[in-house]
Amino acid sequence: MRKILALLALLLATPAAAQNYQATAGSGLTFGSKFVSSVNYPQFVFCDPTTPSQCVGVNASGQMTVLLGAGSAIVGKVGIDQTTPGTTNGVQVNAALPAGTNIIGKFGIDQTTPGTTNLVAAGQNGTWNITNVSGTVSLPTGAATSANQTNASQKTQIVDGSGNVIASTSNNLNVQCANCSGSGASAADAATFTAGSSTFAPAGGEFTSGGATACVTGHQCLVGITAARAFFTDLSSQAGTAITSAPSAYGTAPTGNVIGVNAFVTGAVGLAAASTTSGQTGSLIMSAVTATNPSYTTAQTNYVSSDVKGNTRVVLGGGVPETASATGTTAATTATLATSASTTTYICGFSIRANATAAATGNATVTGTITGTLNYTQWTAPNASGLGVTEEIFTPCIPASAANTSIAVVSAAPGTGGVVSVTAWGYQQ
Repeated sequence: MRKILALLALLLATPAAAQNYQATAGSGLTFGSKFVSSVNYPQFVFCDPTTPSQCVGVNASGQMTVLLGAGSAIVGKVGIDQTTPGTTNGVQVNAALPAGTNIIGKFGIDQTTPGTTNLVAAGQNGTWNITNVSGTVSLPTGAATSANQTNASQKTQIVDGSGNVIASTSNNLNVQCANCSGSGASAADAATFTAGSSTFAPAGGEFTSGGATACVTGHQCLVGITAARAFFTDLSSQAGTAITSAPSAYGTAPTGNVIGVNAFVTGAVGLAAASTTSGQTGSLIMSAVTATNPSYTTAQTNYVSSDVKGNTRVVLGGGVPETASATGTTAATTATLATSASTTTYICGFSIRANATAAATGNATVTGTITGTLNYTQWTAPNASGLGVTEEIFTPCIPASAANTSIAVVSAAPGTGGVVSVTAWGYQQ
């Protein structure tokens, strides 16, 4: 038992070892105690170890005063003066604390009689979340209700990114169509189309028997359409140039910028074969009548040529006709069809006639023709027997070997006492 008491004395004495006093019994020292309800409690005095004269005191009611250091804030029950709620005594929730403000911990509001004198009027600051508010929340005057939302008394304003109100007469609202690029009520250019199912933005017009109502200057109007849904059009320009006058009368050269057909067609133009000529009308094919062949210029348009008897001048083969002729005696004789730049000479036939003192046989030739020279055996008759004839007609006519190349017909030599003539004909094209 003594060992336990000694150990307790050691533990109690250790924290304040520097303040221990040694007391000797009978030396006159007095230790105080307090007798409370049959229990005698030891009395303690709390003093500053640096200044022993500064000790803790209590008042007559036994209460001890505690002084908190700077920055300390221990708050118990808090009351807020609500004499004039919502004015100078307003409470800001979630507001920034002023510099040097003491931070309090958890506090409560006396709700002994909730909803009466203990109400707290809070001034709004920042964003309030009223998701979990219970009870009835009174709306301000004029607030949108289900009744006001259907009686046209509530209005909604739309503002742009700069805060400008989009009004009916100013600050037009820019709308981006979300389905205007290939779906919805529009379609992409050259997209496939299925009748009865493909969608597109339709174009409408006004159909009125006798024509659409005239549009007044300064007004916007629908276009006029036919019963077959075709648009009425008014062609006022051609390739960006305004139409300045109406088509001129038949037979008169048009003036100004006109569009149309300057023609005269009367009566039936599809005439039946072997029908009576008298009384019929139609288009005439005209030609230029000249006594001699006309001379035309390249790259110009001209009439067909006719002679004074009404015969249309026609060149067989379609080119410019030409002939060549030569005569000789004992030696070979040549007739040449001429040529010119950028044209081709054609031979359509030749004739060789010859005789001599004695009969002779040789080869006549046609040179300059396509693919090579042509050879013909020529017989020269004796003078007493008449003439030897060598002739050839080409159908179709034979062209020269190249453009700007002449064609020559060369006879065989008749010999002693000989007489010969050579003639060729053809055309240039």
